Order: sequence, then C-alpha cells, then structure tokens
Amino acid sequence: MPVPSAEKALLHDQGLRRCSRCEHVLSESEFNKNSKDRFGLARWCRQCNKERCVDWAKDNSAVAVARAAAWNSANTDRRREISLHAFHRRRARVAGSGEFTVSKSDLDGLRTRPCYHCGAPSEHIDHVIPISRGGSHGIGNLGPMCAPCNLRKNAKTYAEFRYGR
Repeated sequence: MPVPSAEKALLHDQGLRRCSRCEHVLSESEFNKNSKDRFGLARWCRQCNKERCVDWAKDNSAVAVARAAAWNSANTDRRREISLHAFHRRRARVAGSGEFTVSKSDLDGLRTRPCYHCGAPSEHIDHVIPISRGGSHGIGNLGPMCAPCNLRKNAKTYAEFRYGR
C-alpha cells in the first residue's frame, strides 16, 4: 500500500520516514541516500535493504562470483591497490600504531611527486617510519620513493637509511 504524499511530507518534517517493505516508521538516518527520491532517501530502511542483499546473494551466488571475477580481471591495478591498502591497515592495527584512513587522492598526490631521497620519479609509496618499527599507516608517515631506494631502505627509518646506521 503506497504512502500518500501528504503523509510522506509530514513524516519528513519530523525527520521520519516509513519503510515501504516492513512498514515501520523510522528516523531518516536509518535510510540510505537516494538522489532520485524527492526527499533524497531510499524507500527501504537499511535493515530491509541488508536482508534483501543477503537474500539476493544466497539466490545468485554464482552470478555474484562471476561479477566479482570479471571486475577483478578488468581492474587489476585498482584491485592490487585496494588489497595493499587493506594489508597495510591491518599491519598497523596489529602493531598497535593505530588505524588511519589514507584516501585515493592522497595516494595519487604522493605518486606524482619525486622520490624523497634521490629525486627520481617515484614508483613506490614508502612508510618513513616502518610499521614494523611502530610507524603508522597515515598520510604523515608516507612518502614517495623510487624502487631502488625503497628496496635498499627496507625496514629502516629514513634517518638510518640516509646516514647508514
């Protein structure tokens, strides 16, 4: 049963919305965004949407696996970047150095800069203080490095690398 526009507007004025699947009236924060909707919110609450996604995944597991495989093969560089980012975040979390978010634009900005040791074009993103030595995986601890410098630096701090300690 569709909800009349007057009721939608009244609920919206109160910061509420009715889920069209479970019919519960919930806070607007319980709904995902949808730019095509008049009020900018999805028709289903987050819980109903999650249940729908789980049901779809159960019914279409072969399709989901095929889609993921197709995306991974078409986006190998992006997949590698995502995987590496998750790996470094986990290493930092396990090492107890905290978890920071490094955005794609931050990484793109680092990639365009030259190696901070020799000035050659950068190929790697380096942890200035290695995670294994207590450094974080935050933008303040990352710097661009060329492959030869980064492979020579290994797990040393920049000072140890530079001054040969």
